[in-house]
Amino acid sequence: MVLARNGFAQELCVLVRTIIECTTLIDWVLGAVDGTDDYQNAVQSHVASFFADHDRVAGVHTPANLKQERIHKEVGATLDRFLSDSGIEIGRPAKELFSKTYLTYSYYVHARYPECMDMYGGSPSKLHVRGMLQTPKDGENLDILDTFARSVELSALHIMVRLALRSAVANHPHLRQWLDDFDKSR
Repeated sequence: MVLARNGFAQELCVLVRTIIECTTLIDWVLGAVDGTDDYQNAVQSHVASFFADHDRVAGVHTPANLKQERIHKEVGATLDRFLSDSGIEIGRPAKELFSKTYLTYSYYVHARYPECMDMYGGSPSKLHVRGMLQTPKDGENLDILDTFARSVELSALHIMVRLALRSAVANHPHLRQWLDDFDKSR
């Protein structure tokens, strides 16, 4: 919200890109429960590699050898099956939509997006080096925040459902309130 309120659209979108990567990785890891042996082995290998990379002080860095393409393919296939079973048609494979969204927000990380030209403009016209307030990005930033805040909530819910944590959450007052609020919003 601080970034949106101050017009820092690029910084907000860089964080959104991180959210996209985290939430799709969560979905990918949790999807292995019903996945093939190859899928389950890939998840086990990734998780082991991820947690083995906890001590970088010694100069040892174990990079995760996982491509977003694989995540998008397997999470997309799961979503496509769910949508098909629900009678919902989206017209394109979910894998393509995941990849397009990921790439779109990756462009913000590398300043490869046309809106970077919006850093000059507004009313009155000026160079926006301290945020882009009073530009068309103001409303868009709030929409982006709302969308991706919901994505984080859905990932947390996915974790609770897949790991059967609903009863554990019910015993924690703050999480129980969040879950109650989430249930009411549906």
